[in-house]
Amino acid sequence: MEKQIVYLEARWDKGILLVRIIVAIFIIKVGFEIIESVIMAGYKKWLTKVKVPFPVIMSYVGKLSEIVCSFLLLIGLFTRIASIILIINMFVITFIMLEGKIFGDNQHPFLFLLLFALFVFVGAGRWSVDYLVFYKKQKKW
Repeated sequence: MEKQIVYLEARWDKGILLVRIIVAIFIIKVGFEIIESVIMAGYKKWLTKVKVPFPVIMSYVGKLSEIVCSFLLLIGLFTRIASIILIINMFVITFIMLEGKIFGDNQHPFLFLLLFALFVFVGAGRWSVDYLVFYKKQKKW
């Protein structure tokens, strides 16, 4: 028992799976704000205020990227690519829309940015479609 508590490597893949699924569900939920016209109008105003070009299109692109990339993250397919897109999305939210105020009420997008960076560095883990499709093929050679 003591060895299992101290030796964490045995639970690494299951931990990555748990974090990946929870983070993906959170971002999918946020992405589905796309169906609420009042919220999307607010994003359009916000993006106009901070002078983002094509604010209506960019608000929908941001929400669609959250939904699609989070679904990919959920199943663990193209995890690193999806995470990079989500990093860009969270970077825009954190440092352009929220003016880089990461301490206080605006810290959540920055924390998601860090979690997506983690997935870029470590991948999706063994419990993912990436592992089944790409890593197992490499092991056969």
